[in-house]
Amino acid sequence: MLLSKQIDSLHALNSMMAANYGICQPGYGHGKSVSFSFAAIEYQLAVTLLTSVSHIATNPRGDIVLKPFEFAGEVLNRSLNLLSLINTLVPQEPLDHLSTLRQSSANFLAEIKNGRALLALLEAAMFKCTKTRPSRDQLISEFCQDFEIMGVGIGTDTTFNLRHFVLNVLNDPPRVEVRLKHLRALHEEVEVKIATKLMESSRPHERFQAELDREWRSTDPGLLGYTLVDHICAKFGARVAVRTGGSAVTAGRQRLQGPLKLFIVRNLMVASDGAETAADLERRASYTLGYEMCDPVTFEVNETFPWATGSELSAAEAEDINAMLPSVVLVKHAYHLLLQLQELDMNAQLLAAQGMAHSAARPRSQAGGSRKTKLFGRG
Repeated sequence: MLLSKQIDSLHALNSMMAANYGICQPGYGHGKSVSFSFAAIEYQLAVTLLTSVSHIATNPRGDIVLKPFEFAGEVLNRSLNLLSLINTLVPQEPLDHLSTLRQSSANFLAEIKNGRALLALLEAAMFKCTKTRPSRDQLISEFCQDFEIMGVGIGTDTTFNLRHFVLNVLNDPPRVEVRLKHLRALHEEVEVKIATKLMESSRPHERFQAELDREWRSTDPGLLGYTLVDHICAKFGARVAVRTGGSAVTAGRQRLQGPLKLFIVRNLMVASDGAETAADLERRASYTLGYEMCDPVTFEVNETFPWATGSELSAAEAEDINAMLPSVVLVKHAYHLLLQLQELDMNAQLLAAQGMAHSAARPRSQAGGSRKTKLFGRG
């Protein structure tokens, strides 16, 4: 409720918004008091300024310029799923030359602040893409070169300057050429890097650290006797293994690690502000992990689960989710499942390194003799 002496200025504000931005609050009444829906006005103004126009009108000196698309949705609808939207409007693909890009970006992404600055740039680029619908083959470096955020200096060394990174690391032909069709995959890659760093010093709430059943054994005819973790990996890697001819367990392990990290950081790193009660946490912890990936009744894929671009859950996998991810695996087991996957990955890398070292140390004469025996039979 407002005093009568405030009404004139509010009327003037309402008239100004109606005249300049097409925003008004009709039916506010007359008399000694007046009520405004400031939440509605704020939302209308945000949408108009951030999505419907590129610039605010300026005087000849160029004062009060609003840079186009420099926002990352701070005052827009928080339910907007930008990663799904960009995939629909500008179809996305996995990154090319991923191993090369990881090597060249390792120093820059070694610090969380650099990764966050890059995420902010990528999100601004996504917002602009949803409005302008550019060619998906346009280089990110070309698309973003005029963004104000590109001038952010992250350290004294030019290596840690966002502009330098985008113009020289993301565009380094023929080794690396990151285009708008790679926006989502690059965002996921950077977010996984940040999640990895965060999890080095932080853990999810204790209610989300339950251990998996170590005695569980698969009864699937093709996986008889597999442990729970190996069963899950084999199921999630089956589709990839058919395409690549590799091991299903290895493919599943690689497919699951990144998305699980993001799921844990986004959903299970509980803030200490007391917003969730113990009962809330317990209820969330008791959901099946498969439920986070798809609806257990309709088997519709949950698009908010952070699968990497190109490895999303298929409709056929969603229908088989109860076999792929047994119902004994709950949300509270997600962190321990990730630890198990990382342990298996480290063991596989160690065995591979030992095998390479053994091959390198093997005498040439011994290796040649072995081949001769195989070729020509017994000595």
